[in-house]
Amino acid sequence: YLLRARTYRLVGRPRRAFAAIHRAARHAAHAGERRLAAETAARHGRLLLDVDRTQEAELVLREAVFACQEIEYKRGQALATVFLGTLLAEAGDSEALGMLERNTRLAQQMGLGRVEALNLTLRARLARQGGAGPAAHELAEQALGIFERFSGELADRIVIVGTAALLRRDVGNVAGAREIEGQLRRRVRRVNERILSPILRQRHHRAMSSLMRAALSPEGPVYPRVAIADLPDGAGTHDSIA
Repeated sequence: YLLRARTYRLVGRPRRAFAAIHRAARHAAHAGERRLAAETAARHGRLLLDVDRTQEAELVLREAVFACQEIEYKRGQALATVFLGTLLAEAGDSEALGMLERNTRLAQQMGLGRVEALNLTLRARLARQGGAGPAAHELAEQALGIFERFSGELADRIVIVGTAALLRRDVGNVAGAREIEGQLRRRVRRVNERILSPILRQRHHRAMSSLMRAALSPEGPVYPRVAIADLPDGAGTHDSIA
């Protein structure tokens, strides 16, 4: 159910993602799997951020970070913290930078290249907002290099490569920006073409296109919000996710 939640999120199906994440939480609690419960909470918070329920997302993510620290689950801590750092960075909270810097070091120590690259990317965007163009470019290039070694989900690639392209343009490397942006668009197209369901393919295309526009833009949150009706507590718990 945790994997289903991640998949539904990536193809732009937030209601089904919520249904799956609630089921994952119930199963983790029933089995007494505290690590899975903590990771499920972190991804639940990420979903809440996607639908712009930021106050609730922050509460859930802070609780997830605390739970991971309590059971010394550093992988989960790094994951929950990058989600929380994303929320705080997009909100312009001064706590974000220090949190992301510490989490970069934690991810590096744990060998979590994807999480390290995401932390560096968010720090690059914060540095750009603060007027530190050269430093922002250096962080983005570092993130890109790490991600290419470790790889990760397509959505992560879009954010990391898109940010690097944005900052290459800032320093005048237009050709370099076009090169990695073109590679990214071709990869997105290949992944989309492998989806058999026409409806899911269309939803995936829409979700990834929206994310790419956000990553390549200097304005607004890097992760676009999904406009759906507010979900009550426990929403989607009984939805079909077949």
